[in-house]
Amino acid sequence: MKTTNKITLVSLIGGVALIGSAFAAWQFNASTSTSAISNVEITKETSVGHLADVATFYLTLDQKGAYWTNVSYDNSEANIENNTIVTSFAVTYNGSEESNDVSDVTLEVTYTVDSEIEEYVTFTGGELVNVTSNNNVKSATYNLPTLAYTASKPTTSAEYAAMKTALAGKKVSFTISATVA
Repeated sequence: MKTTNKITLVSLIGGVALIGSAFAAWQFNASTSTSAISNVEITKETSVGHLADVATFYLTLDQKGAYWTNVSYDNSEANIENNTIVTSFAVTYNGSEESNDVSDVTLEVTYTVDSEIEEYVTFTGGELVNVTSNNNVKSATYNLPTLAYTASKPTTSAEYAAMKTALAGKKVSFTISATVA
């Protein structure tokens, strides 16, 4: 075989190997996704009556951004997470049996954030809207705080792994209060 043919053949094989490895790396990156989920803890406080249960939701941090999600599991396949972005939750207070009027009840939602989370995410706002009273039920909608990554947003897989480790077990705690005047 001529030297020119050998050089051409070796170059062709090398080119195919290079293209193949680049494609494999691209495929791996395109099919990899993960997220760090921090639980959200709900605490309820009332002086009379009771507050209805609030759906569980999570603070989710991934390459797409920081957002609130409900997490459910698809029963057709084991442990598949179906994340739905949420921006608010309902607050419902049921007065005591003796009370027919809850117009004097004040609803309030406050939240605290573990300091490690604030290293990575800013929280802005959070407010009760559409507060209504109907006999012994007072209801409202709580618009969740808007979220944004800080300058500490991870940009490499190592930084992302460090963030996941730092936030393991951390949470945002919401306290929902109903106070009778």
